[in-house]
Amino acid sequence: MISDFTQKKHILKNPFSSVYITGTFDKSGKILYSSKSENANINITATSLHELLSKEEVSDFLNRLTAGESSGRGFFRLNVPSPRRFFLEYRYNKETMQYLFRAIAVDDSAIVNLIRNSDTVFEIIESCPNLVVLTDYSGEIIYMNTSGFRMLNIEGRILETQSNICSLISNIDSFEQITARLKKQKVIQEIEFSFHNKDQGDLIGMTSIFTLFHEGKELICFHVADITERVKNFSGHIQNSIVLMNLNDELKRSQSQLLNQEKMASIGELSAGIAHELNNPLGYVFNNVNVLFNHMTDIQNFVNHVRDLYSSEDCISPILEQIKALDKNIDLDFIFNDLEDLKEETEEGVSRIKSIIDSLKSFSQKDSLMEFAFHNVNDSINDTLVVLKNEYKYNIEVTTELEAMPDILCSSYDLNQAFLNIIKNSIDAINEDEHSETGVINIKTHAETDSVHIYIYNSGPNIPDSIINRVFEPFFTTKSIGKGTGLGLSISHDIIVNKHNGDIRIDNLEKGVQFHISLPIVEELESEA
Repeated sequence: MISDFTQKKHILKNPFSSVYITGTFDKSGKILYSSKSENANINITATSLHELLSKEEVSDFLNRLTAGESSGRGFFRLNVPSPRRFFLEYRYNKETMQYLFRAIAVDDSAIVNLIRNSDTVFEIIESCPNLVVLTDYSGEIIYMNTSGFRMLNIEGRILETQSNICSLISNIDSFEQITARLKKQKVIQEIEFSFHNKDQGDLIGMTSIFTLFHEGKELICFHVADITERVKNFSGHIQNSIVLMNLNDELKRSQSQLLNQEKMASIGELSAGIAHELNNPLGYVFNNVNVLFNHMTDIQNFVNHVRDLYSSEDCISPILEQIKALDKNIDLDFIFNDLEDLKEETEEGVSRIKSIIDSLKSFSQKDSLMEFAFHNVNDSINDTLVVLKNEYKYNIEVTTELEAMPDILCSSYDLNQAFLNIIKNSIDAINEDEHSETGVINIKTHAETDSVHIYIYNSGPNIPDSIINRVFEPFFTTKSIGKGTGLGLSISHDIIVNKHNGDIRIDNLEKGVQFHISLPIVEELESEA
C-alpha cells in the first residue's frame, strides 16, 4: 500500500508518460521512418510492425488499413524492451499512401493498484485530477468525482436523468461487452472513449476500467484521463508531417525536373550553337555549288555550240576535226551526265543538312519564353525523328503515317520534348529487348473534330500489368541504376496533361506497346483578362 499522499497525487496526475515516436510505414507493415524519442532508452529500432505487435494484432491492424480505415486511436501494445507498455496510434493519408504513427508510453497500472488497495477509496478518487466514475454491473452511476463534473461541464442533478454511464459516452457499443471482458481479465486498459462535454464538444478520454470492492460490494471503476488536446495536437502534427512530406516530394520532383529542363536547355543551347555554326558555312557552300553548276551549264552550252559547228557539212577546218576527235576521246557526254547526277546528289545532301539544322533550331527555340502559338504536331514529330535518327538508324525501322493535321494552340518547345522522351523510351525498350536485335516504331497521326491524336507504337516487350499504371510516376523506372532517372515519361505526362489539357495513355498490344496521345484543338487564342 502506498502511504505517501504526495506520491499518490503524482501517480493520479501523471498516468501517461509523454514519449512520442512518430514515423511512417507502408501497407505491408514495413517501417519507412521512425523518429528518435527524447528518452534515448525508448527508441524504436524495428524495421517492421511485425517486430512490434503480436501476429494477431498485425493482422487486425493491416486489415483495418486494407479496408480503407483512414485513422484510428484504437491502441495496440508494442513489444518494446521497456518496463512500461507502449501503444500505437495511427493516421493514414490517401494521397501519399503512407501511415503515420506514434508510440505512447502508458503507466496507469499504478493507478489501478492505488485505488484498489487504498483504505480510503473515495478520498483517493476525489483527490484525483482525472475523471473517475464508479458504477454497478448494469452501468448505473454510483459516484463521480468533482474533477469528473468539471471535465464534463455538468452538474450533479444531471445524473438524476442520465444515471447510466452509457449516456455519457458517445462511442460505447454496449455495457455488457465491458462486463464480459472484465469477468475474463479484471482490468481493461487504454480504451479510448468520447465523453459528452456540455457546450464544448466531446472529451476524448484514455480510459482504464477495473473492478474494486467497497463495503463488500463489487463495483466497476472508470478512470479517464483527458487526451483531447493531445489528440488535436497529434492530428495537427500529423497534418503538418503530411504537408511537409508532400512539400518534400514536390521539391524533389521540382528539383529533378529543373535539372532535366536545364539539361534540355543546355542541349538546346548546344543545338542552337551547332546550327548557327553549320548554317554560315552551309550558306556559302550552297551558293558556291549553285554558281559552280551554273558555270558548268555555261560550259555545256558552249560545247554544244562547238559541236554544232564541227558537225556542219560545210566545216572542213582541220582544227575542228581535232576538237571533234578530242570530244570523242574524253567522252564529254559521260562527263555531262555524271555532273547532272552529282548536282542532284549534292542538292539532296545540302537539303538534308539544312533540314537537320532547322530541326535543331526548333528544339532550341523556346517559342518566346515557351508561349503558346499555333503549331502542327506533324512538324514536331518530323523534327524529333531527325534529331533522334542516329539512335535508331542501324537496327530500328521507323515508319510514319501522318495525316493532314490542323494547327493546334501549344508550346512547340514542350511538345518536342514530350515526343522526344516518348520516342526515346520506345527506342530504349527495343534496344533492351533480349529476344530481338531489331525492332519497329510506327507513328500515326489522326485529326478529329475537337482533337488531334498521335499513336506511337514500338515492338518492344509488353509492360507487366503490375507496373503499367506507374510508368508516368516521377522517378519510376525499370532501367538499371545510371541508365534512367524515371523522369522522361513523367515530364511528358505533365506537358501533355497539365500544360496542354490533353491525355496520354499506354497500352499493351499483342506484340508491343502503344502510346496514345490526344490534344485539344483550340480555334483561337484566348484574350488576356
